[in-house]
Amino acid sequence: AGIMPLVPGWSEELGPVTVRAVLTAGPSVLDSYAPDLRGLAWFDPFSITRKAFGVGTPAAVLIGTDGRLAGGPVNGDDAVREFVAEIAEHLREAQVADPAQ
Repeated sequence: AGIMPLVPGWSEELGPVTVRAVLTAGPSVLDSYAPDLRGLAWFDPFSITRKAFGVGTPAAVLIGTDGRLAGGPVNGDDAVREFVAEIAEHLREAQVADPAQ
C-alpha cells in the first residue's frame, strides 16, 4: 500500500517535527491520488530533491532546525517506516527527559 497514506498520521505523531511529502508530480495529483496530503505536500516535478539526496522513492530525510541534514537519507518503504519509528522514539525520550515539553 506504500507509505503515502501514513504521512498525515506521522505529521500528527511527530510534532513538533514538520512532515512533508515531496511529490515528483504537480499539485493536481492530490485531487485523484492523494487528497489526504493537502497541506502536507511539496512538489518537485523535476526530481531535484531525489537527485540531491541520491535516493529513489520512497525516501526520507530529517532536516534540522539549522537547515542541515540531521538524519537519513533512507530509501524504501521498510526503511522509511523504521526511520519514522526511530524519530518518534527519540521524541518520546526527549519528552520524558524534559516533561515541560
